Amino acid sequence: AVVSTQSESECKECDYGFYTNLTRQTKCSSCSRGTFSVHPGSVECTECPAGEYSSGTAASSCIPCSPGFYSQTPGNTECAQCPGGCYSSEEGSRKCEVCEDRMTSPAGSTSSTNCTGSCSAGYIHTSQNSTVLCEECAAGTFSLEGAVECSECSTGQFSVPGSGACSVCSSGTYTNTSRSEACLPCSPGTYTNTSRSEACLPCSPGTFTNVSSSRACFHCPPGTVTSSTGSYNCTSCPENTYSNSNNTLCLHCSPGSHSNTGSSDCVTCETGFYHNVSSNSCLKCPETPGSALEGCLQMVEHEAPVLSPTTEPVSESMYQSLSVRQITAIVLSFIGIAAILSVSVYAVCWTHFKLHDMSYSPRSTGLGESIANTGANYSSCSEVTPGVQQTEEENIYDVPGKQETFQ
Repeated sequence: AVVSTQSESECKECDYGFYTNLTRQTKCSSCSRGTFSVHPGSVECTECPAGEYSSGTAASSCIPCSPGFYSQTPGNTECAQCPGGCYSSEEGSRKCEVCEDRMTSPAGSTSSTNCTGSCSAGYIHTSQNSTVLCEECAAGTFSLEGAVECSECSTGQFSVPGSGACSVCSSGTYTNTSRSEACLPCSPGTYTNTSRSEACLPCSPGTFTNVSSSRACFHCPPGTVTSSTGSYNCTSCPENTYSNSNNTLCLHCSPGSHSNTGSSDCVTCETGFYHNVSSNSCLKCPETPGSALEGCLQMVEHEAPVLSPTTEPVSESMYQSLSVRQITAIVLSFIGIAAILSVSVYAVCWTHFKLHDMSYSPRSTGLGESIANTGANYSSCSEVTPGVQQTEEENIYDVPGKQETFQ
């Protein structure tokens, strides 16, 4: 095989790795992969023999397979690795030698010394064309060294391919089926705080979790609650209610106090202010007494100081700063003073009338003794002045139409 060019007057042979099978050619073609040409002027390329290969073009020779590899057919572009349970110890091997019965070896073994009596953990013995191989266990299964079959992982466990043991699901994850390839995360509102879980637990009332794979639930923040199980969020308490340690129920503010939405406590109205259910803030007491003053009586009662009885009137402006106890004390003081005055006036009038309507005898009256007589049932009388003689004339009281003398 020769070629020529216009600038040259004679033909040239194709070089190593090249060929041409046509006449009047100006250039040679390169040998393809898996072939070679060892002589100049080749008209064709030759396939690499079994046990050898060529991976590139224009090869002038083939490369023998390395130990642990082989090629059974000619024209190979690469060599194959000896499978498990086999070996090849020489270069250019056309086949791999099989390990003795019931023995195996890793893939690509280069010596019979690589053959052992059992497969490693995560693999099992299989036979293929009279060759003992080690087959990898699938995901969700495992095997110990020398096992002839793979075992399934139980619930709460998982495994990846080629595992010698199953792994347990960590807290926050679970699996409720056997032969699992992976664990599943707990959904929001559920959790698990133990490993190897088969199911997640719902959050109890008053707690929540809003993320996946939770290991615990969290208490609702102050001012928020949840009364259901499996909650992934909490609800804010409405106006005029609150929640602090009780995370399942919003409590109503006591009279005289209020709160905003999401409050953890209620605010007590100051003196001179009151609160009703239609507002979320304290209102100022009216200066003029009237129907609106009733709202002030709903204020939280503060401890009032002890008040002394007084006869001074309470001005209208005092309603702004007096609590219910203070107002009550003042009213009771007025009532007490009025009662004392009424009793005193009644006693004076009653005594004066009785002394004009009856006679008495001084003979039984001594010094320092109270005046008393039959028919005079009163608890206190004026005393007789010591050393003063009373005559019968002094004991006579003129009553129109009647005159009596005490005996």
